[in-house]
Amino acid sequence: MLDHTPIFPSAALFGDHPEPLYLSIYAGLAVAVFALAGLFARTRGAALFAFLALLSVVLALGGHTPLFRLLHEAGVLRFVRFPEKFLTMGTFVTIVFAASVLERLLAGDARVRRAALLVAASVSLFAGAAAVMAWLPVYESLLRSLYRIDATANIFYLVPLSQKAWALVAIRGALLFLLIRNAGRNAWHAHRAVWATLFIAFVLTDLIGQVPEIAPRLPRSYLTEIPATVRQLPANRDDFRIFHFAGWVQLTRQRPVLGPPDDNFLWAMRNELPLQLASAYGLRTVIDGDLDFSDLQSERDFVAAALELMKKEGRPADWMDILAAMSNAWFVSVYRRPEEIRSLGGDAQQQAMRFLELPHYPRYYFASELATIREPWDFVRALRSRRYSRQVAFVQQPAFVPAPGKVHAWRETANHTRLEVEARGPAFLVMSVTPHKNWRITIDGREASAVVANLGYQGVVVPQGRHVVEMRYRDPLVMVGGAVSAATLLALLLLRRRDGGS
Repeated sequence: MLDHTPIFPSAALFGDHPEPLYLSIYAGLAVAVFALAGLFARTRGAALFAFLALLSVVLALGGHTPLFRLLHEAGVLRFVRFPEKFLTMGTFVTIVFAASVLERLLAGDARVRRAALLVAASVSLFAGAAAVMAWLPVYESLLRSLYRIDATANIFYLVPLSQKAWALVAIRGALLFLLIRNAGRNAWHAHRAVWATLFIAFVLTDLIGQVPEIAPRLPRSYLTEIPATVRQLPANRDDFRIFHFAGWVQLTRQRPVLGPPDDNFLWAMRNELPLQLASAYGLRTVIDGDLDFSDLQSERDFVAAALELMKKEGRPADWMDILAAMSNAWFVSVYRRPEEIRSLGGDAQQQAMRFLELPHYPRYYFASELATIREPWDFVRALRSRRYSRQVAFVQQPAFVPAPGKVHAWRETANHTRLEVEARGPAFLVMSVTPHKNWRITIDGREASAVVANLGYQGVVVPQGRHVVEMRYRDPLVMVGGAVSAATLLALLLLRRRDGGS
């Protein structure tokens, strides 16, 4: 049976992630033609451009080539999560090089002119031949083979789009050929302004048609109006988090959308506060999937345990309260079936997610009891086997009976938290913050050892008395990147000054 779900042509190339990082990268036909012409004419900078462009493409292919895999395993690129971003480097280099080639063309370089005419003509002829081939029955099979698309997937809408695209490229290539042919000819300088106007019009016409694909647009209100979903929640958004339970249910009940979404889908997604968008309104979410592919083991362990705890077999009646208490979640989103949403009437712009309000559990608290676990599944088994208090902390080290404590005040930023606490004896302070090697915890200025608590969070043992506990996050790679950027900027300024002096 044929699957009628539209898909991205490249979906099969991205493994478990059917949507590409970039919907499209297109700098214009003129940029491509002039860059290739510069290579063929061997203009100044061609070798450097070829090296950087090729390096950009190879790195952007990620695991599809052995180079990236070797560099990743060697630790050189281990901090890179989206290798596709290297295409930005290649695009920028191509635009700069193409601009320099165009400058040489306008200066009357005959070799560049011949190369540009050859490339433009070749592009037009190739696109014309492809447009003809796109009408042949074999073309669909070629598309499926090229993008490794399953035979049951619907790509019939791609064929007419491809036919139109090839025809337009052929036409644009022919127009660019005519523009290049008339550049630098006799009496050209007298009509240079007219030529420049026509060339700018060509570039704008070429790019404007691609803008919706490169940067899909929605009405201004999509970004400026606060969704009704957000207006349901308190204004003090720094104090609480949201457990987007509806998102988990939706993933288990519905197939992922593999194709380009329509406007109604995007409006509905906005109002349901997908995990990437909630932060735009100052809202924090917890018990999330690894959206940014940071690959934090503690986060993966906690989410996996939470999903296991949600299963009906052996699920505690208070499982949601347990997870919410550990995660500072005051609200849980409620899943609504598609037919329920449709029965409400109105358009997708007005539909809003509903929330359940839970007891207001704090972000920082002293554990009332400690329990030792050896591995993540001990966490699930322990919660299923007996009832724990809401202030329990599970740790992978010997437990002790913690003394009571109180958090008098706390203040936090993205990279720093300061807490004023008081403990009646040796106590355990739980911080509902994901553990990471770059966090540093101090008690009264002296460094303290962080302890992973409840699989996905962290804590610290606090001695008796009143203390100031601070957490600071420092990533050394940020400093390294800043130093490299500063050195590069300085080198560019020195080169510009030298060229100006010469």
